[in-house]
Amino acid sequence: MGEPVYYSLRRMPPYQGTVQIVEVDGHRAISRDGIRWQVHLRTPGMGRVSQVSWSEDRGGLIETDYTQSILSALRSRPSGPFPFSDHLELWLLAADDGLPLALLQTLVQGPPPQVHQADWNAGLGEQQAFVASALNPGDPGQTIISHAEVLTRCVRAAAGPLPRAQWFRRTDDGGGIGLSGLNLDPGMAGRLVRVDGFPELLVREHWDNELHRRLVEEYHEWQAPNLLTNTGLRKATRDALEHAACRQAERLYEVRQLLPEVINRDMVDAAMVEGRMRHAMH
Repeated sequence: MGEPVYYSLRRMPPYQGTVQIVEVDGHRAISRDGIRWQVHLRTPGMGRVSQVSWSEDRGGLIETDYTQSILSALRSRPSGPFPFSDHLELWLLAADDGLPLALLQTLVQGPPPQVHQADWNAGLGEQQAFVASALNPGDPGQTIISHAEVLTRCVRAAAGPLPRAQWFRRTDDGGGIGLSGLNLDPGMAGRLVRVDGFPELLVREHWDNELHRRLVEEYHEWQAPNLLTNTGLRKATRDALEHAACRQAERLYEVRQLLPEVINRDMVDAAMVEGRMRHAMH
């Protein structure tokens, strides 16, 4: 039996939080909450993959010589969220200064794939439920579209008519080394962007237009339960996200196993109780 590998990835595009991954002997298990796992079993010599759901309390995967390694890896997995391994990041660049504007995709280390398009989306499907108080959907004379689509259009406008995107290999100090991309200017490949040149979350926080700034701020607040699963956040940022996430108790409860740290313990614990009660009503 090989040595199991444990790591986390951000689910993109569009951003949908974090997944935990366990790999061993060609098998892989993936979880969005650290509790329920989708196990992908690879048939030896055939290349076929079958899927089985598994959880500690309900089981679901019969132990055989074939499944023993992944079951053992799941049962002995480390407590808490696994370390992030997606240090390659693809960013949509701002038209005004060429710096990262919005996160498009992340990958584990390796040669970055070719970029064919640079379309950022605030959300798809269920994620269109984002509602911002900064917007008035009933404003006469305006087409009523989802608030996620309004934000999407704002970000795309900031990227300009010929959007540019660039892969960065993030460094230990939070900066990034520019790699290949789409529609890049000469000299961009190989450039070093300092940590303050990257948005801390998903989209650039500083905007000349106050409405756009508030819209991005509310988008991050809406994504707060998922964003709290990230590591390396400034204390002030995590504090603000915890306050926003506690107003979404059920969504926060769903990622309770993936929080690397908690600042406001009493407040978060109270939200967890509320979230558990709401979850039990389903």
